[in-house]
Amino acid sequence: MGAMKKLLLELRRRRVFRLAGLYIVGAWLVIQVAGTFFPAWNVPETALRYLIIAAFAAFPIALIFAWRYDVTTRGIVRTPAADSVGSFDASLKRVDFVILGALGIVGFAILYNSAGHIQHELAADQAANRVLPNSIAILPFDNLDTQNDTAYFSDGVTEEILHRLSTLGSLHVIGRTSSFAFRGGEEGPARIAEIIGVRYLLHGSVRRDRDQVRVTARLTDANGYQVWSQSFDRELESIFAIQSEIARQVSGKVLNKIIPQRELPAGRTTESMEAYNDYLVGLALVNGRPAGWQSRSEVVFRRAIERDDTFAPPYAGLAIALFINRGPDLNEEALRAAERALQLDPDLAEAHAALGLILSELEVDSDLGISHLRRAIELDPSFMHSYNWLAIALLKAGREEESRETQARGLAVDPLNPPLVVNAAARIARLGDPDRARELLKRLTYLPEPPGVVLWSLSDLERDFGRFDESALWIIRNLRGYALTDQSAAMSGLAHAYNRLGLEDWSDYWITLFEQSESNMLARVMNRIYWLRQRGAYEEALPLIQGPILPPEAAWPTLPRFVAAALAAAHSMAGDHGTAVRILEAGPPPSMESFSNAMDVEDAVDFLHGLAYSYRRTGQDEKADRLLQEIHERLEIELAEYASYPPYVFRSAHNAAMRGVTAEAIDQLRRAMQLGFNDYSWIVTDDSWGDTAEHPEFRRLLAEMKARVDQQRSHLESVHDEQAFRQEIESLRAN
Repeated sequence: MGAMKKLLLELRRRRVFRLAGLYIVGAWLVIQVAGTFFPAWNVPETALRYLIIAAFAAFPIALIFAWRYDVTTRGIVRTPAADSVGSFDASLKRVDFVILGALGIVGFAILYNSAGHIQHELAADQAANRVLPNSIAILPFDNLDTQNDTAYFSDGVTEEILHRLSTLGSLHVIGRTSSFAFRGGEEGPARIAEIIGVRYLLHGSVRRDRDQVRVTARLTDANGYQVWSQSFDRELESIFAIQSEIARQVSGKVLNKIIPQRELPAGRTTESMEAYNDYLVGLALVNGRPAGWQSRSEVVFRRAIERDDTFAPPYAGLAIALFINRGPDLNEEALRAAERALQLDPDLAEAHAALGLILSELEVDSDLGISHLRRAIELDPSFMHSYNWLAIALLKAGREEESRETQARGLAVDPLNPPLVVNAAARIARLGDPDRARELLKRLTYLPEPPGVVLWSLSDLERDFGRFDESALWIIRNLRGYALTDQSAAMSGLAHAYNRLGLEDWSDYWITLFEQSESNMLARVMNRIYWLRQRGAYEEALPLIQGPILPPEAAWPTLPRFVAAALAAAHSMAGDHGTAVRILEAGPPPSMESFSNAMDVEDAVDFLHGLAYSYRRTGQDEKADRLLQEIHERLEIELAEYASYPPYVFRSAHNAAMRGVTAEAIDQLRRAMQLGFNDYSWIVTDDSWGDTAEHPEFRRLLAEMKARVDQQRSHLESVHDEQAFRQEIESLRAN
C-alpha cells in the first residue's frame, strides 16, 4: 500500500475528514453572520478581518486535535494507534474521494472569498496610508428634531465645528461642499473616507427641545473604527461652548494631544439665540441656494442684525446675498455690510471673502479685493467660496498662473466643490485634454444629488468637442433630475442640441416649451433667432426683432455691451445689416478688447465676425478688414496656449475664410475636425465663408462632418425614447 493511501486511511480512521468538514462549514457560517450583523452593531470593520484571520489560524490546530484525540461518551480520549484497534476497513471508498473533493472545493471557495475581503481591507489600509495622517472631514450632523424643520441648526453646528478645526494649521480639514456632498446617500463612513481621501471622519447628531440641546459626536477612522464618542446635554445658550469642546476633543484625538482652549478660535458668539438662529437660517439659504434664496436670506440676515447689531456674521451673509444676482442698485449696501462685518470682527473669514468679492468684481480695487480673499483663506481654509472667488479675481487681473495655483489648492481642500471643479475642468478642456476634464466632472455625478452645474458643464464639454449625442444626454439627465426647478436654459440647450443633430421635430417641441418659460423677452427672441439660423431660416428672424424688444435708437449708446451685441447679431442674421452696424457703433467703438471684457472669447469673436460681415454687406470693406485682422491677432494669442481647443481652432478657420485666405481656412477647419469639431449645421447655413465655401476640399470636409453627425443622431435615437421622456417631464412638472 502506498504511503499516500496509508495516510488517507489513517486520516479517515481518526475522523480528521469529518472534523475538517464540520470546521469549514461552521467557520463559513460564523463569518457570514458576522459580516451581516457587525455593521448593524457598529462593530469596526477591522474586527471582521481579525475574525477571518483567527479562523484560518485555528484550522491546523483543529486538525491536529482531531488526529490526536477522539470525542467520546467518556469525554476526550487519546486516539488509539492503528495496530491496537480491531478490524478496520482498510480500503478507500468512492465516498472518501467525494468528501475530499468537496472539502477541497469548499475550502478553496472560502479561501478565495476571504482573501478577497482581506485584500480589500489591506487596500483600504494602503489608501489610508497615502492620505495625510491628520486629515479629517466633518460630515453634516443628523437633525433629530422630527417635529420642526431645523436642519439648518444642525448644519450650523456642523459648520461652526468645521470652521474652528480648520483654523488649526496642524489639521487638514476638508471643505464644506465635499463633506456635505454625501448627505442622503448610502455610503458608509469608510467609503466616504476613501472617496474624499481622509484619515478621520467626524459625524453625529443634534436634537433641540425648546431650551435644551443634545449634541452627539463620533470620531471614526478610515476603517470605520470608532476613536471617540461623546454626548453633550446642555442649555441651548451653551451651544457655542459645546462646539468649542467638540473641536478641542477631536483635535486632541487626531493630533494625539489635547489642544489648549486658547489655540482654538473664539468662535462667532452672540447673547441672542434668536439672532444666531436667524443667521443659521440665512446661511443655509446662501449655501443651498433654493429658488428665491436671495430675498429670503436678506430678510433673516436683516432680522438677525436687528436682534443683535454687534453680531458680525449676519452682516457678511447679507453682503453676499445682496451682491450675488441682486443687481447694481444694491452693490453699495452690500459693500457697507461687508465693511461693517469687518469692523465688528476683523478675523471673520466670511467678511473678508465678501469684501474681496465685491471689490474685485466691481473692479473698484482689484488688488485690495485679492488681498481680502487671501486673508479669508488664511483665517478659514474650509470656507467654500473663497478659493473660487480668488481664482476668478486673479484671472480677471491677468494673473493666470496664480489663478491656477489657487484652483489646485482649493481642490485639495474641497475636492467636490462644484464651482472649483467646473472651472478647473473648463481650463483643462481648453488645454486640449477633454478626457481628463470629463473624468474630473464625472466624479461629482456619482454623488447622491449630482449638481446641475456639473451636468450642464459636461454637456458643454461634449458639445465643444463635437459629441452632440452625448451632450444631449447630459442635458436630458439634467432635466430629469431638476425638472421642478427653472430649467429654461436646459430646454433651450436641448432644442439647440437636437437642431445640431438634425432632429427638427424633437427640437421644435423644446424650443416651444422654452418660450413658454419665465425667461425674459430678449433671451426668448435670441434663442429663437439662433435656432432659426441653424436651419438657415433667416427670413423668419426679422419679424421677431421688429417689436417691443428693440429699444428706441436714442437709447442705443447706453445699452450694455452684451445686449447691444445680441441685438446687432439678431439684425445681422435677419439680413438687416445697416441696423446691426448702427446699434454697435452707437456705443463705444467695437473692438476685440471691449467685447472680450464683457463676454467669453468665443461669443466676442462670433459677434464681431457678424459685425465684420455686416460691414462687408454695407460696403465698408476697410472697417471689415481692420476688425478681422484684430480678431485674427487675438485668436493667435489664444491659440498659442489653447492650440487643441476646437472652438478656437474653428473660429480661426472662419476668420481666415472671411479674410480670403482659403488655404489657411481649410487647414484650420481640418485641424478643428481632427480635434472633434462637428458643428455642420452652423457652417452649412452661414454664407460668410466667401470663396472658401466653393473649394472642393471644404465641401469634402463638410460631407465628412455631416456623416459624423448622422452617426451621432442614429446613436441617440437608439438609446433615448424621446416621447417617453417628454411624458416623464410633463408628469414631474404637473405633480
